[in-house]
Amino acid sequence: MDGSGLTQQSKKQKLNEELDVVDRNIKCLHNLPEEILRYILSLLPTKDAIRTSVLCKRWEYLWTSIPNLHFNGSELAKRKHFMNFVERVLLLRDSSDIKTFTLYCDVLRDASHVSAWISAAVRRNVQRLYISLCNFRKPFSLPHSLFTCMTLTELELEMPFLEELDLQNCYWVNLKVVSISAPKLLSIRIIEDRENQNDENGCQVMISGVSPGIVQTMDESGLTQQPKKQKLNDERDVVDRNIKYLHNLPEEILRYILSLLPTKDAIRTSVLCKRWEYLWTSIPNLDFKGLELAKRKHFMNFVERVLLLRDSSDIKTFTLSCHVLRDASHVSAWISAAVRRNVQRLYISLCNFRKPFSLPHSLFTCMTLTELELEMPCILKLPPTICFTNLKTLNFGFVTFTKEHSTEKLFSGLPVLEELELNNCYWVNLKVVSISAPKLLSIRIVEDRENQNDENGCQVMISGVSLNYFHYVGEFYNEYHVHNSPSLVEASVLASWYNERKRQIAHHMYMLLTGFSSVKKLKLSNCAVELLTYAVEVVELLPHMPIFNNLEYLALEEWSVNLDSVALLRILQNSPHLKTMVFGEGISLSTDYERNDRILDPVPPCFLSQLNCIKVYDYKGDEEELSAVKILLKNAVVLEELVISCSQHFAKDLEKQKKVHEQLLKLPRGSKHCELVFD
Repeated sequence: MDGSGLTQQSKKQKLNEELDVVDRNIKCLHNLPEEILRYILSLLPTKDAIRTSVLCKRWEYLWTSIPNLHFNGSELAKRKHFMNFVERVLLLRDSSDIKTFTLYCDVLRDASHVSAWISAAVRRNVQRLYISLCNFRKPFSLPHSLFTCMTLTELELEMPFLEELDLQNCYWVNLKVVSISAPKLLSIRIIEDRENQNDENGCQVMISGVSPGIVQTMDESGLTQQPKKQKLNDERDVVDRNIKYLHNLPEEILRYILSLLPTKDAIRTSVLCKRWEYLWTSIPNLDFKGLELAKRKHFMNFVERVLLLRDSSDIKTFTLSCHVLRDASHVSAWISAAVRRNVQRLYISLCNFRKPFSLPHSLFTCMTLTELELEMPCILKLPPTICFTNLKTLNFGFVTFTKEHSTEKLFSGLPVLEELELNNCYWVNLKVVSISAPKLLSIRIVEDRENQNDENGCQVMISGVSLNYFHYVGEFYNEYHVHNSPSLVEASVLASWYNERKRQIAHHMYMLLTGFSSVKKLKLSNCAVELLTYAVEVVELLPHMPIFNNLEYLALEEWSVNLDSVALLRILQNSPHLKTMVFGEGISLSTDYERNDRILDPVPPCFLSQLNCIKVYDYKGDEEELSAVKILLKNAVVLEELVISCSQHFAKDLEKQKKVHEQLLKLPRGSKHCELVFD
């Protein structure tokens, strides 16, 4: 070994020793109580405190409750980054109080944002507030709530370009000294004509950089000099009375009423009176829809301010429908804010992604979430930890699943899930996915869009001991298996197909049907019956058709169904307890009329002992349909009711209806108790 090798080895050893020291220091910090850790973080610049979130799981959200926040945005070149940083820090903050809030920045055209940040600090019971603002492009107003803040003990306002200051009936509670520095101040107007709510000794308001002569003060004596208010007109009186009725209602009821309004309208009620000014900040339901690209900026600002100014109360329902574009971090922060407010129902519909998008990790461990709807045409990036302990309803729309392990973890981490919907979801690079939820009651699957999966699709294994409803619509791009579901009561399969995939689709349809042996109610489309016929005749699966011992209701939907279909006849033979059969859009026969009399040979057991009701809708009265009905009437020996509902194309043709009626009445009946009902 030469000298250079020794040097490299010694450097590596030194680096390892330094890393060991770092690890020991982190371990020591890790063992400290959270209160002390928060205090240590509060001594750091806010940016550095947030960076500690990557150290370990315990530190991930520790910064969201540090008591001191310091924001310095004096570099115009980094303006956008600064604005986004402040917004996200305040949005993701938990409900703990802020002790010290410092803000140094240019206002420019963002007066509403800056005002919202200060309001957010006030709503977090800020104690020390240091504000230094400059570069005003528009008139700027400090939030009114600042001047009635009960927790504030220190206030410092530095506004070098401020020219006019108006302090009207402001209270300085718990404040000893207030410093206002404004070298360009031209006028100050102070009004104190309301009952004093300040401390006994009042507050010293120190105004620097101005001449005492510009201060105008109006005390109680000034009230006599004010002109008398004009009487309101009759219409205003009516409005006032209505507002008064509402005003007397308890706040809980008022919040409920506001939650029924669109969020924008609820916020507009803040102008009605003092009591309503901040009532909207605690409404339980928030609904944001921003699909108009022309109003994009206004929408973004609106959502930011609503969430920033919200108080610490929980959110019950949070709805967000918008374009993401290049604002993925903002959208993710909004969802995080809802999660941190213990959201119960979350409905997210996103589109127009310009960058890769990730949902916040905190969403996937939200303890309060009971309903989740995610509609977003992109890859769903799943975090390492997934646990929805209280989620009962889950709906995925247009989502792409790509990783087998994380997808498996998602669908096995749903201990109380009752309803699951998969709407046009894609399973890319996945061979097998298991959906197992012990309390799952119903599942709906739709896949009627162009296939983006692998050529052979994915095997989706569905098991649930409590499952009682299954619904499928689509073209069987994937293979679905239902097993270990003895409680399954109702199933619906509305399938469609293309000739080039007919064999594959037929096999998938058959494999799904094998899991329905326990159902009491089964609904099949005409295409589903044709696919089963193909599976039985071509794929030779007839001997393996399941027995439906519990089936009592069979409905055949979407287009006229052939009574002589091999698959339908097999289902009838294998359903000994069938009581009701419905042809939703007509009934027909194949062109081979010679074998009509032998269609039900042997006669299915249910025709001899159980089948008591047959319904035929969209009846057209042609020879083919008449022959099919004749076969049913002849062989259903315990039939009690045959319901015929005529097609709309001759619903107004009374003469044809009469003719059809007479034809049906003349048909021989195997049951003496059968009644014909014309609907």
